[in-house]
Amino acid sequence: MAGLRNLDIDLLRAFVSVADLGSFTRAAEALLRRQSTLSLQVKRLEDGLGRRLLDRSARQRDAALKKKLSIAWEGRWYEVSFELVPDEYEPHAFLTAVDDAGENVARHRVATNLKFTRDSMNDWVRAGFPQP
Repeated sequence: MAGLRNLDIDLLRAFVSVADLGSFTRAAEALLRRQSTLSLQVKRLEDGLGRRLLDRSARQRDAALKKKLSIAWEGRWYEVSFELVPDEYEPHAFLTAVDDAGENVARHRVATNLKFTRDSMNDWVRAGFPQP
């Protein structure tokens, strides 16, 4: 770690939040900080490590529109995805599960503010993919 003698936990927390939530804005809201503060913290961490940690290009913005998790349950793997559809008149989202054989096992239209976390998706898979 080039310029970081002691890793500042706030810098790491800022980076993890931005990476997890896919957005500086959402991370700032979650951490109750200003977006500019988070941006500076991530920049300080990147400078201290001597490398770029986040891609701030259009791909990163696109990634915020689709999130994926791999969930194991009863000896099978499922790829669960949440895809936001930014329709001008009626924004919505889809929650989809595909099994390890590539079969689509569930696809539901859901609210755009659906809680998409590892715990909530584990619960969804274990419940048999009901409409949230």
